Amino acid sequence: QLNFLVNFCGLGAGLFISGKKEKTIKICGEGGLSIPRFFEREIENGMSKCEFKEISESEIKEISDMSSVKLLYSQELSKQAPYGLQGIGVSFRCPNESIRILLENCTARLGTHESEKLILEIDETGTRVFANTESEKVEYEKLLAVCCLNEIKNGRDIAVPYDAPAFLDSLAQAYGRKAFRYLATPADNSDSVARRLAAKQVFVRDGLFLAVKLLSVMKERECSLEELLSELPEKYIVRKNVPISFSPVYLSSLIGEDNVTVKNDSEGIRLVRNGGKLPIVPERNGEFVKVFAEAATMEAANELCA
Repeated sequence: QLNFLVNFCGLGAGLFISGKKEKTIKICGEGGLSIPRFFEREIENGMSKCEFKEISESEIKEISDMSSVKLLYSQELSKQAPYGLQGIGVSFRCPNESIRILLENCTARLGTHESEKLILEIDETGTRVFANTESEKVEYEKLLAVCCLNEIKNGRDIAVPYDAPAFLDSLAQAYGRKAFRYLATPADNSDSVARRLAAKQVFVRDGLFLAVKLLSVMKERECSLEELLSELPEKYIVRKNVPISFSPVYLSSLIGEDNVTVKNDSEGIRLVRNGGKLPIVPERNGEFVKVFAEAATMEAANELCA
């Protein structure tokens, strides 16, 4: 909700403070997106040098009661389904009860009824969604792709994170549109176009918005989820976090096979091998790399990841 508010109100940044014994401060930037590297460095330098400005009570700005944000968020969530959701059967599961209740209330007002034939699972952070149908479990990436394809078919470009499925680029190209990509921690403003577009497509980074939009696409197209999934290319994605004992700057020098091409990017490296694609992105702490294998079969994706 904070990320949504920062975006909705055009603010420069937002801070979310939580925790009891151990306090945590999460920071988001413009558009409710991650902050650029230069902003991170400013914060890190200030923290390491203890450069804090002490202010008097008179300098503290007026405190606003923001309890209405939940209502505003819920209203915008409902707008993801402009034609309502009458006749759609769905159930929700989430470890975070407040997320589940919010989704159930919102979709019920839009006309859904409870059904175990389609179950949408949202993770505890409200970021990612998975679907359970009568025949299969559908990963987040495919649900995201269904909604992105709907945007593309409606004549709009899409803006997705750096690690979103590579096949979205060719999907957009097939319809004369473009898939812009924004970085997790940009060093400059090179992804500013993607970020401006991403600010208008909240469903890409908000699991609740994605869930409602997915149901809306089913309603609008009068299709089942299985029918919508059949429009996507046959691709499989495997994700893993791999611990490393060396600096991530040495990643590209470790890969020397002739049949592998390396594309240096501003965020990690990308390998292309036997028709499969493999972005490798270092975690910020330098202790892990994130590996995303994408191939035409699950077996090939697993092999590529291994």
